[in-house]
Amino acid sequence: MISKIGHFIYYLTDCQMLKSIIFLCFEQTILLLYKTNFDTYLCSMKFNKLVVFYDGDCGFCNKSIQFILNNSNPNELYFSSLQSKFTLDFFAEHSFSAPNLSTFYFYQEGQLYSKSTAALKIVRMLKWYLQFLLVGYLIPKFLRDKMYDAIAKRRNKLAPDFCAMPSQDERKRFLN
Repeated sequence: MISKIGHFIYYLTDCQMLKSIIFLCFEQTILLLYKTNFDTYLCSMKFNKLVVFYDGDCGFCNKSIQFILNNSNPNELYFSSLQSKFTLDFFAEHSFSAPNLSTFYFYQEGQLYSKSTAALKIVRMLKWYLQFLLVGYLIPKFLRDKMYDAIAKRRNKLAPDFCAMPSQDERKRFLN
């Protein structure tokens, strides 16, 4: 069907360089294939991974990520440091404002959640015995975020210089 599979090829020439952009539409996923200088980059415009964005230089944040790794289902969540090129490119591609290093983000189904809402969304991905933490939704968002900001302001004092080495399987979940 033409709505499922379509091809559009557009050629640009720039000082003896041929650049080609090929848009492929297949099963409601749009892939952008961009070829320049014999390098090929494949980028999915419909990103469907669950990604946790965190401050990679913060010990408290690294402990939080380690807690999530230990208590979530394998291969369900992916992680990216806010300082990474992947994060900066991801935020730019999705037209999100530049990431704030004192903010925790969670990307799910095209939505970017931040601060306490991001943390509560992640609780749903954790083991069954941690689901009681969802009572946090009973607290109004502005109060939850004030508590989040108070902790974020002191995060470097709470757990200074913590850095755990992820296992081989865990490394596959980091998008940096």
